[in-house]
Amino acid sequence: MREREAEPTKPAWLCGVALMLAALYVLFVDLDATPFDDSFFFKRIALNALHGAGFSWNPSDGPVYGLTSQLFGWLALPLTALFPQHFVVASKVLATLAFAAVVALTLRFAARAHVNRRDAGLLVLFALGTPLTLLTLHTGMETSVCLALIALALSATEPVLCAVLTLLVYSCRPDAALIPALAFIALERKNAGRAARYALVLGVLLALSLAGFRAYYGSALPLPFYAKTAGFSAFDGALRAAGLRDKLGHLTLFCAFAAPLAFIAWRGRSARVSALLVTSLAFISYQALLTNEIMGYRARFYLPALVPLTFAALLACARFRQRFTARSTVIASTVWLALLALAFALRPHAPLDRVPWSAGVLVLFLGVLLGDQLRQRSWLSPRAATAASLSCLLAGTVLLRPPRRDLAALDDGAFLRRASAEVTTTRGLFEIARCMPGSHTLYHSEIGIPGLVLPAWRIVDWVGLMSKELAQKRPPLDDYCLRDRPEVLFLPHKTYRALNAEIRASRCLNGYTLMVQDSSSPLYVRNDLSASFNACRRDPWRVK
Repeated sequence: MREREAEPTKPAWLCGVALMLAALYVLFVDLDATPFDDSFFFKRIALNALHGAGFSWNPSDGPVYGLTSQLFGWLALPLTALFPQHFVVASKVLATLAFAAVVALTLRFAARAHVNRRDAGLLVLFALGTPLTLLTLHTGMETSVCLALIALALSATEPVLCAVLTLLVYSCRPDAALIPALAFIALERKNAGRAARYALVLGVLLALSLAGFRAYYGSALPLPFYAKTAGFSAFDGALRAAGLRDKLGHLTLFCAFAAPLAFIAWRGRSARVSALLVTSLAFISYQALLTNEIMGYRARFYLPALVPLTFAALLACARFRQRFTARSTVIASTVWLALLALAFALRPHAPLDRVPWSAGVLVLFLGVLLGDQLRQRSWLSPRAATAASLSCLLAGTVLLRPPRRDLAALDDGAFLRRASAEVTTTRGLFEIARCMPGSHTLYHSEIGIPGLVLPAWRIVDWVGLMSKELAQKRPPLDDYCLRDRPEVLFLPHKTYRALNAEIRASRCLNGYTLMVQDSSSPLYVRNDLSASFNACRRDPWRVK
């Protein structure tokens, strides 16, 4: 076995460059990958804002606090203005730039903490070179931006600056603000003055923000909070029960990919490392116990905890080496292998949620190389380990997303058609757009695609993500359905069993004709419009 070499001369940016090459490959080889349905919310609201209707979903309803990520909503404005037909691709490029910032900030944190540069490079490769992070580039959501802001906030040491950055994290994703807030308070628990100054500034800034949201939107909290938080949600028990297996799969997948980081941090813990570990555990527990993970694809709700776990592992790696024991490592490795096996046994099979088996092999090899280098006496030289890790990352990335010859069309209209074709919930939607021009009202629970296919329509979501009335008051269905008399309605997704039962038993549905039955969300058209729609439509899902 080789003795560990002295501090290497090559900087850790080599691993950062490799990570960015992997990210750019994943971006370009899969540039036509379908984003999440919720990502279409940002463009519709941006279009309304650019046309003078403010941050509204339906201009006639006024501003609505339907975007949990207000910061990403603001970023969507220039993206929509500059790239009106290619918003999806622009959002992917933005996510890639944010991922580059995460890599750079993590390596900068390691350098400031005087972490051995080879250790830092390998740890960053292991933490960020997985599909949980690389595939966020294609979600169309705020995840990568949120990770970058958390890394920036955790790197700050001055109380006022950290409070401002915590508020910025809140504006990007409110629940993720728990991470910098808990971390700063835990790290400064013995310095009452600094902790009090941070808490005071953050409290004032947060109070002003909530008051501003209340004044503008009529709600201090985002409406999705009421839909996705246990105790506030109007979802029926059947929906929550149906999501438990996916929740367990997402939690297990995240734990399997992050477990070695937690083990390194635990074995090499100090007061600072322990604070970051407690912060990570608190955030993971909040997500696991108190949220309904609607579209929690690829464990994205847990990803913010990856940043404090990575920082903790970086700070702990020197102590870990000193406290390394073969027995504890064998036990930890056995538990990790079991977690990986369980994660891939439980992983959901939805196309947008799928994590290929090659990703597990990639993480396994990177973990073995990382563990070898953090021993007191390693088998491989640091240079050989770095070369093997870089080769493993790049080869694993190609396995994750094999190269293809041709990309499908990249304009937003093409993305909408592909997204619609991948599900059954919008069958008949494009026929509605073609055969019923003008401005009308449509009801649905899956509103991302309809929101852009029918930009002039008033789109009402059954769940209340874009309706304060439905999110907070939950009036009887007939009260608003008979009032609005929408021209078109889709039943909510079949998983909303109680809501579907209420609609089928309502007086409102009596005024509608079933047009598409073979769907997770059957389509109905108002009786007085059904004949003309049937005469115009050409879709293959006609009710016979």
